[in-house]
Amino acid sequence: MISSNFLDAEKGYWYKGLLYLKKGDEKNALMIFNKIERENLYNANKATEIIELLN
Repeated sequence: MISSNFLDAEKGYWYKGLLYLKKGDEKNALMIFNKIERENLYNANKATEIIELLN
């Protein structure tokens, strides 16, 4: 989904970040949520909240 040209492709980053959180992989989750925040992708505001909680 992330590598596609579909309009919803950026949602893939959000769900990938959530999957990392579910697995307990906070390092990779932070990388994904930082990308979402930096590039203002889908759910950027929520990603910012998660970043603050993880730091």
